[in-house]
Amino acid sequence: MAEFANNADKILYDSLSFLLIHLNCHCFKGLADWSKIRAVKEAVSIPVFANGNILYQSDIIRCLQETGADGVMSAEGQLYNPALFNEIDRLLPDPNPASVEPYSVFLSAPGTEYLSASDDDILLRQPRHADLALEYLQIVADLKTPTAPSAIKGHLFKIMRPALGRETDLRNKLGTVKVNPKDADALILAYREICEEMKRRMDVGFFMLSAMSRLFIWFILARCKCGSRHKYSGSNHC
Repeated sequence: MAEFANNADKILYDSLSFLLIHLNCHCFKGLADWSKIRAVKEAVSIPVFANGNILYQSDIIRCLQETGADGVMSAEGQLYNPALFNEIDRLLPDPNPASVEPYSVFLSAPGTEYLSASDDDILLRQPRHADLALEYLQIVADLKTPTAPSAIKGHLFKIMRPALGRETDLRNKLGTVKVNPKDADALILAYREICEEMKRRMDVGFFMLSAMSRLFIWFILARCKCGSRHKYSGSNHC
């Protein structure tokens, strides 16, 4: 990579309009070393796009900062999370990646972009898995060309993977759908019923989690008020 970087501008300047560097191929083992992309970016004058280990929105931010690349691409990561780039501009207020501090948000750990966000903001950038699965099925249904049943099933398993690990009955049902593969409408309907049931369960779980969160906050506030009374009354009981 170092030799390529040293000669990249001479080799590519007259032949390419941009360069995409994908580090997750057979010649690279383990996690992508983004410093290699930076070496190439500094050696060439054409736009450079980075690729490798892009799984979270925080990875997009860190990759742009560490490589100085003009853009980021992802392949496998989007199979599991089609919303990977959804509303990413909300985390990128400064569109100039060449500046010293190009982005006002620096996230050092994967997934931390959600720690301080509201529920509405999280759902805007990361829709629920079941909603993504249903949207995917609608796209398949609208296509003029048929989609292989195995491809549909594979995509649904990837999109809903986090939830399927818990809802094992739906995972088994998804894996054993038996419909005439030539009957596209029946196939989509069978998969849609599974996704809608997953959505129903996720909605119930989200409501329960929100209720528990509100109860916990109420409990903390009550304890704080109780502590204030102790402070001024000297009482050991609420």
